[in-house]
Amino acid sequence: MRLTVLSLNMWGGRAPQSPMEFVNAQAKEVDVFCLQETVVNQSGEHKELIEDWNGAKISSNMLAELAPALETHIALFVPLCIDVHNVKNSHYGLTMLVRRELRVAATGAEYFQGSPSVFNPTMGLPDEDHARALQWVTLRSSDTSSISIINLHGIWRPGNQGKADTPERIAQSEAVLAAAASLGDQVIIAGDFNLLPDTTSLQMIRNSGFVDHHALAGMPNTRTSLYTKELPYADYIFTSPKLRAEGFEVLPDVVSDHSPLKIHVTTP
Repeated sequence: MRLTVLSLNMWGGRAPQSPMEFVNAQAKEVDVFCLQETVVNQSGEHKELIEDWNGAKISSNMLAELAPALETHIALFVPLCIDVHNVKNSHYGLTMLVRRELRVAATGAEYFQGSPSVFNPTMGLPDEDHARALQWVTLRSSDTSSISIINLHGIWRPGNQGKADTPERIAQSEAVLAAAASLGDQVIIAGDFNLLPDTTSLQMIRNSGFVDHHALAGMPNTRTSLYTKELPYADYIFTSPKLRAEGFEVLPDVVSDHSPLKIHVTTP
């Protein structure tokens, strides 16, 4: 089996160039999308933009704008916050899009920090954080073999804790590794880890045998020109050593303050 996987923090859809249009275009090639900072209205009622705490306009139902991609992919959603900015049934969280022709053996999620709660407009300002979870899908690559993809949006911390190691982030990496171990020896881990490349939290994943494709590529910037802070790193893709991976790219498209990451993976 050969898979193309793309990871993107959607930034709530607030970028001038729509990340939803980008995903719709990429759906022709990409088999599995790992998306973070998505907003989904599970009643399907809301399509208009809503205003966040900074006055930015964000989508209240990204799935409505991903209709072309959903013709070829199924959507899997894990909520982290509910009723964002007082819009009923519009929930914020992780979304995976999986090509319909693939054989889905299992899906799952595990909360490693908190649980979904009503969205608090002060979250992220200055020292709060919401629930965090791992999301995954397992695909049957043959009658006797499977491959699993984990989607992660890592813990956020303010100020000088930025993207450095903290006890919570060490625990996050432990949760990632425990989940990966339970899923077998063919695993892809992708997402916005909210970590710098030289952290112990990331080194734990490398030390467990996972291949860090960001490091192999020379640790390129993974933030776009819409990101105005220092230390432009956050996003990574890791693969089990058993998998054959090629073509890792940090795409140039400016559809978020995060760059899209893409990789092609083949099972033995």
